[in-house]
Amino acid sequence: VIPFVELSAGGKTCERFCRFLKTYLPEEVRSEDEKDEDLFVALLKEIYYRHRSAFTHGGNEVSGASLQADLVGSSYFKHLVDGKERRTPGLGWFAWVTRASLLGFLLSRSTGIPDEGLLARIALDGVKLQMKAKKDLKAHTIVMSSDVDYR
Repeated sequence: VIPFVELSAGGKTCERFCRFLKTYLPEEVRSEDEKDEDLFVALLKEIYYRHRSAFTHGGNEVSGASLQADLVGSSYFKHLVDGKERRTPGLGWFAWVTRASLLGFLLSRSTGIPDEGLLARIALDGVKLQMKAKKDLKAHTIVMSSDVDYR
């Protein structure tokens, strides 16, 4: 959805993640925290690097500050880590932002006519691979790897 060519030099997956949420979170549902772009991106990066990556790749638990943010109904909970202030986003807030952004994305593609195949087409567009055949192939035949010019 956010092509790599649109990212800054050396742009990474986190930048695509942040750009998607910033682009598709509808303006009318944003709180002051989401309207403050610097804070919004900082919270998303905290989610990406500390919640997602640290948990997935490092086996680190999600900070208890995340639960505190959810308990007080805030997008984040401010606390100290090694004497430095950190703003840890709540998982409830993140789930809400993600859901609203996904709906915003789907609404941006909507024609107003119900389209049950929309998600399937979006997924298919992301994985299409055009290949060159070694020889002419008839329509509706099975293509084997030996039929593909891959080198």
